[in-house]
Amino acid sequence: MNKPCPSTKLNEKNEPLPSSSLSIKEVQSEQWDKTITNFSDLRQEQLAIFINNRWPKLDTQYCLFEKKLDTNNKEAIAGAAVMIARVPFLGSGVAIIKWGPMLKDCADPESSFSNYQACINLLIQRYAVEQNLLLSILPSTFAEPREWQETSLVEKGFSQGKDLSFPDRYYVNLTIDTESQRKSYASKWRYHLKKSEQEDLVFVHDTSDQNLEIFMDLYRVMADRKQFPDYSAIETLPILMSIEDKKLRPELFLITKSTVTVAAAIIFKSSDSAVYLYGATSDEALPLRAGYFMHDRIIQWLSGNTHAKWYDLGGNDGFSGLHQFKKGMVGQHGSITQVPAIYTYGHSIKSRTIGRGLFLLKDIKTTLQQRVEKWRSQLATADLP
Repeated sequence: MNKPCPSTKLNEKNEPLPSSSLSIKEVQSEQWDKTITNFSDLRQEQLAIFINNRWPKLDTQYCLFEKKLDTNNKEAIAGAAVMIARVPFLGSGVAIIKWGPMLKDCADPESSFSNYQACINLLIQRYAVEQNLLLSILPSTFAEPREWQETSLVEKGFSQGKDLSFPDRYYVNLTIDTESQRKSYASKWRYHLKKSEQEDLVFVHDTSDQNLEIFMDLYRVMADRKQFPDYSAIETLPILMSIEDKKLRPELFLITKSTVTVAAAIIFKSSDSAVYLYGATSDEALPLRAGYFMHDRIIQWLSGNTHAKWYDLGGNDGFSGLHQFKKGMVGQHGSITQVPAIYTYGHSIKSRTIGRGLFLLKDIKTTLQQRVEKWRSQLATADLP
């Protein structure tokens, strides 16, 4: 159930407040991916090559927010991929933004706050007012929380939805040296790491097609073994790995024992936070403590080869073992934050009713899926990264 929030601040003409010197510009997929390459908030979910293959039936609009530099020049300082689902003949629907709007540069909190507010104003005008859609925004989550995102949305009249069932997100600090990182780990995590280092494991960084096939085979075997319902976007991985731009293409890491792969991971490393996308292990990985070895070496690689400040390990999906594993890796210098709730804004009763109806149907479908899969979930166990 949505929590009530104050009314949005409107001018005398019942329109959103002006958005300073920013303007909004819709661009094609190719230009979008090229432009956002250097955005500090970039996530793989914002890439057009990902969205177009993950949700091909949605009408996705790629919007850049441009700031006027002088008479002839503008600079993109933020962006949002807006996925639209319309209800035929009713003149409404929903406009969905995940992990956005994303900013190009967040070094200055004050200007970041101002730019974010200006982006929200433009999005309200374009989608809620002009197109009569329910605007839905899931703000980005960061190792260093930005409460001003939610504050901005509430001030603009957005309603806060329910919190996620398992909102914790785990971040390892990549700005400290190797010795400090090792000391930062929880003592039990450090103990398992030491044991893994006695197993003659080999760390391999290689994004070749052959190793991608090895990863996919390992992932499929793991999924069958663990019997967990897989709602991930693993089917998009080959497409992501085919990206020509090395900055956007994820990295593939393998752990081998006597030339046999026992663990592997896919990492997106193109922004201030490197993201652990997918992992896979064999039956032999657990006694070898291969997950500890793999992540420690990935952390070292990210620290030395990227500009990322944090290593985003994702969530825990309700598994206590996974929580303990990631919490121990985060250690003393890392951060555990929570994914924000989804916020929605409807400019009319019609858009609010239709939009929230669509989300209700989605929630019912999800609940039914969870019940069908419940018996499998009871048998499933978390696969440590």
